[in-house]
Amino acid sequence: MENGEIDLRTATKVCEVTALLSDEQAREVDERIAGRVAGKDSERVRRIARDAVCAVDPDGYAERAKKRRKDRRVELIHAEDGMASLFAYLPAEIASAIYAKVDGIAHKLKTKDENRTLDQIRADVLTDLALGKHEGLPRVVAQVYIHVPIDAALGITSKGCELEGHGPIPGEIACEIMRDRNSVWRKVTCDPVSGAVLDVGRTRYRPPAALDEFVRVRDRECRVPGCRRPAQRSDVDHHRDFRRGKNGRTAHDNLICLCRNHHALKDAPGWSFHLDGEAGKLTVMTPAGRAHTTRPDPIFKPTVENSNESTKDNSSNEDNQEQPF
Repeated sequence: MENGEIDLRTATKVCEVTALLSDEQAREVDERIAGRVAGKDSERVRRIARDAVCAVDPDGYAERAKKRRKDRRVELIHAEDGMASLFAYLPAEIASAIYAKVDGIAHKLKTKDENRTLDQIRADVLTDLALGKHEGLPRVVAQVYIHVPIDAALGITSKGCELEGHGPIPGEIACEIMRDRNSVWRKVTCDPVSGAVLDVGRTRYRPPAALDEFVRVRDRECRVPGCRRPAQRSDVDHHRDFRRGKNGRTAHDNLICLCRNHHALKDAPGWSFHLDGEAGKLTVMTPAGRAHTTRPDPIFKPTVENSNESTKDNSSNEDNQEQPF
């Protein structure tokens, strides 16, 4: 803050996730994230700090997560002009599943003849579901993605589990979700050095197109810097138009996940998107001439022994490129 590299809001995000740590643990988190927060949006910084907290204090993080689940509640907050907010404090996987179902129904209902915005439709769908006026739509399921390393699935460790769109979750909670009879398992093969997704298991109930599934698992979120919309609620888009022949082929190195808003932005005047298919690096050029670059975050977090200096160099270079706009 003294150097003007981060603002008060960004610093506050770090304080929020480290508040319950000991001084020694907080110093270790500080060492882990030093040099990685400058130029980042505050939400990205919060994620970086939270991941560091999970690595430094995994047992404490798991214990706090278990206690937080006991605080679940619903609140009604009255506002002006005949409006009110209905607030639900829920376990992350439950809240994500509810939103996924509401969002899926809303997109089905958003036809060309529909005058309501998506936000308005989501509000109406949630209302109708809660009041029993709507039972949902066929083929719209509340799907969330949870990544569990094989050693965590076997109970060898409790680290490395992550809820897509949210972040790390304790291994015990991840295993509880896995044991649910309605859960669907898939194998995701990752490179042991870089952590990059190499393949997605095809054995699952009602599988979507294999390539579509691979791209969503690989990208995890909308690829535009600063956007956190999960890939499963985004569009899988051809980087180069399909109608342009060979360069527009339907292949993993020509497909990226973009949320609906940024999908439209891709063709807006003054914007340009460049995808390095082999490296998976996306560079977005704004009308102001600023370039912003991202790579898909690896699902598997390489160990220090495997990652070596090459991974560190890539992390620092790419982190410094990723800025919101």
